[in-house]
Amino acid sequence: SPEAYALRFSEAVEAGKYDKALTYLEKQPEMGTMISDQYLNLIEALVGEGRMIEAENLYNNASHFVSSRDNATHLAATSLLFIQHYVDQQYYDMADKFVVDEAGAAIILKALIANGDSVVATRYFRKNQSKFLTYSATAKKRVLKVDDEVITNFAFENNLI
Repeated sequence: SPEAYALRFSEAVEAGKYDKALTYLEKQPEMGTMISDQYLNLIEALVGEGRMIEAENLYNNASHFVSSRDNATHLAATSLLFIQHYVDQQYYDMADKFVVDEAGAAIILKALIANGDSVVATRYFRKNQSKFLTYSATAKKRVLKVDDEVITNFAFENNLI
């Protein structure tokens, strides 16, 4: 039954038997969202082991197994692992596929700024300005959503605000 597989899947993830957990997913894909947290834990473990293709496939199918309403914070944290992994390797386009909020976009922007290529960093800022900027009715101007000194300085130096 899906419930029995969900229990076995969760136990396998907790025990660090990731290949076994993947086998349970293949055998019983109807487990649904009862495995939400363990599913995300499995993705995170695979990223930690550098098994990116498997992790990405699971992440792309997360909507079938993860309750986004109940696990939004965990899902966002999982996406940050992908972002950081790809940023560390300077694969910014790959990292950008996993951006769900301003925190992920900020990681990429800070890496681009650190590389010293202000043209690429400016282009990225403008492409994602809805993640970085908001309109303040009290100040009657656009303000940064991200409270980060590097990004703030970059935005002012490049007239992005």
